Amino acid sequence: MLRWLMILAGIILVGVAVTAWVMEDGRLPPENGTEGASNQEGARTERPKDAGRSRDTTQRQTPPSKPLVPVATVTSNDRQKPLVINEMRATLRETQEVPSQRSGKVMVVGTEVAMGEPLPPPDRLVRLRVGIPLIRMQPGEQYTGKTWRFADGNSLWREWKENDPVDPSNLRLHKEERLYRTLEVGDSVQKGQVLAVLDQELPLAEIDIKLANYNAAVAKRGATEKTREEYAKRLESLEATARRVPGSISREDIRAAQLAVDRYAAETVSDTESMKKAEAEMLQSRVLLSMHTIRAEINGKVKMIYAHRGEAVKEQERVVQLQNQDLLRVEGLVDVQDAQLLQLNQPVFVETAVPRAPQLALRGPLQEVTAVAVSKGGQPWVIAASTDRTIWFWRVTQDTLAQSPEGAKVPAYKIDDKEKRYRVDHPAVVRAVACSPKGSSTNLCLVGAADGSARLWNLDNLTQPARELKERHNGAIQAVAFSPNGTLCATAGEDRTARIWNSANGELVARIPEAHQGAVTQVAFATDKLLVTAGRDAALRSWNLEGKDPTAVQEMDRRSSTVDRLGVSPDGKYVLFDQGKELQVLSLADRSIAGVLKNTSGAVNFTTMALFSPGAGNMILTAGAADNRLQLWRSPLASKYGRAAEVRQFVWSSTTTSAAFAPEAPFVVTGTADKQVLLWSLPPTEVLEEATTPNAKISLVDRSLDAGSRQVRVWADLIRPTEGLIPGATATLVAYPAKN
Repeated sequence: MLRWLMILAGIILVGVAVTAWVMEDGRLPPENGTEGASNQEGARTERPKDAGRSRDTTQRQTPPSKPLVPVATVTSNDRQKPLVINEMRATLRETQEVPSQRSGKVMVVGTEVAMGEPLPPPDRLVRLRVGIPLIRMQPGEQYTGKTWRFADGNSLWREWKENDPVDPSNLRLHKEERLYRTLEVGDSVQKGQVLAVLDQELPLAEIDIKLANYNAAVAKRGATEKTREEYAKRLESLEATARRVPGSISREDIRAAQLAVDRYAAETVSDTESMKKAEAEMLQSRVLLSMHTIRAEINGKVKMIYAHRGEAVKEQERVVQLQNQDLLRVEGLVDVQDAQLLQLNQPVFVETAVPRAPQLALRGPLQEVTAVAVSKGGQPWVIAASTDRTIWFWRVTQDTLAQSPEGAKVPAYKIDDKEKRYRVDHPAVVRAVACSPKGSSTNLCLVGAADGSARLWNLDNLTQPARELKERHNGAIQAVAFSPNGTLCATAGEDRTARIWNSANGELVARIPEAHQGAVTQVAFATDKLLVTAGRDAALRSWNLEGKDPTAVQEMDRRSSTVDRLGVSPDGKYVLFDQGKELQVLSLADRSIAGVLKNTSGAVNFTTMALFSPGAGNMILTAGAADNRLQLWRSPLASKYGRAAEVRQFVWSSTTTSAAFAPEAPFVVTGTADKQVLLWSLPPTEVLEEATTPNAKISLVDRSLDAGSRQVRVWADLIRPTEGLIPGATATLVAYPAKN
């Protein structure tokens, strides 16, 4: 009993001690609202994360405590969140496995060369003699197809069609040579177009036989009719004589004449049926002949060719596979609660990111490319640094206007013939490169190296030596940048500091010691007086440069830190912020979220860099952790719904290490781990515009749950071709809210 009393007393003492410590530490809220009285704006005073840890607080500029800023909630219908269904799969709505309707030898797998059409190359040209059943054209008959006129008469003849009458006097079988273009995978064909021809010797012989049989049946019926008419006249004469001279004609003669009339009347009926049979056989032989010509039943492209010239095929054996890629459907799954927002035949938008290859590859570096930049101007310099301790300069000039896949004219680029490239050997590996922006009066290039040094080149005179900045960092420089007017430049790196320099003379203007608690990976000017930095301490900060010493303005922590370079919008109002599997577009003024970039595949993280395009800032370039693909997005700032959309994928076989937009030219440059410097064309402006006309409609909203995902199956049929959407590709379905 005494032991239990001692245990109970110990528990009470521990509880009292913990309560006292918590009250002393200030973690319990004060009573009677005293905190609200001391802070009218409602901001909380939190215990610093570093409390109890001694460090030099004079070295680090901590962002000041600021009251909470209310963020306006947009309730307008124009900004309601649309329903977005990712990872929809494009499938074909219409395919045809074209079979052979008869057994036989394949004479050609190809299409007829139309009159006036250029001849194909000799290896794709086949000459084939074919039979064509013809019918005589009637006077005044209008016909737009091919006609024939023969030396044995003045009549015009045309091809005997399915609904034409069977008249042997107006039918004939004609044989002529026709030209065929052999089919290849990817060729387009139209409905009704010839795809293949089988050996026609047997059906042509059948037509000759059936035509002869038909003519014989017609002739026999004519003879029978005349014989019956003759016997009918004889019977009439005998009966007349018997009436005039009774007893002169015996009853047996009259009955014999009547029997002959009845006999030939019956034979006429039989001959008529024989003629109908011959007519049906004639039609049958024409059908059999047509079955030796294999035609397309849909519009489409050749996907597979199963039989080739000279091979034998059996009845119903496949010859060609066609796919109508203009009639596509996207299929996917949606949460059951979202499926209730979709209705049959509801207009929707289907979007897809079109893969693109680089327009130009710039050769030079022998090892991994560490940084790239592009100078201002319509014929800019492309600068790239490599781990082989070299810096490369290429002058890129516009070549010609090229035809883009969308049909628009876009600039194509080449290396200038007179100033192809410069190579500079550098004492240390360069980690960061930046060029003077469009609004600056100078044309400079700033590089930051692994030994902490930074140098400025004059791009208007590359033969002039570079000017080294007055001070070095105590570690590798990871990021460099110019201010919008070009008078200032900034460097930052492994020593956790950021430094501001005078671009004209290289003098140090200001220093931000311990700008972050980890290496600084990004530095960018939002304005000439506002600097943004990002570090490996999972924080992003902005700094006011107006005073003697930079002061912290805003701190945004809890980054994922998977993206080292986070871009600032050209107007200086927004910054990209990596958090989880999303990229947020945050306002630098109040940290409100203006939009979110989210990969269609939830398993893919953003990495390396995320950059706004110059000018209007209507594009964002990102790198992902999968497939070595760069993604080009329409910025959510350019959407009335605040929604980002992936419009392009830049595909390469190696990891992208760096990227930069050209300030005044429509291209972006990337550096890769496999020592490549690649130039990619940006899409035309119309591609970036938010679509206003739906390109699909809902064709199925299933009423049963998918067993695996507990979601509902949804189909949407494309109502017009969509550039880049092909069978097997992934797409995004967007259903915008209905306007009131």
